[in-house]
Amino acid sequence: MIVVFNKHCDPDYSWCDEVVNVMRPNVLGNPFPIAGKVTREFAIGNYAEFLRLQMMEDTPQRREIERLRELHAAGKNIGLLCCCSPLACHADVIREVVLQPPSSELKLRMK
Repeated sequence: MIVVFNKHCDPDYSWCDEVVNVMRPNVLGNPFPIAGKVTREFAIGNYAEFLRLQMMEDTPQRREIERLRELHAAGKNIGLLCCCSPLACHADVIREVVLQPPSSELKLRMK
């Protein structure tokens, strides 16, 4: 199971086998902050494209996603910590990418 938690509001994520802080400046942090005219949806969309591109090369982001996939495949409970949940968050994108089969990146590279 992969769950997105709010670092400040969710009191107990101790049941997770692995807790990953996905806030800036960590490797899976969103480099596109919500500020000024940048909406939450725009920042998350930019992050989704950024992560898609990172998954096509050997990057720290790809290695971390692969590590999380291995943990998930082994049946581990993973908590992704950010400060947006329950609002839409780039951690939701991370969760979806971890749950995708790895072959989806190969298809992207072949286009």
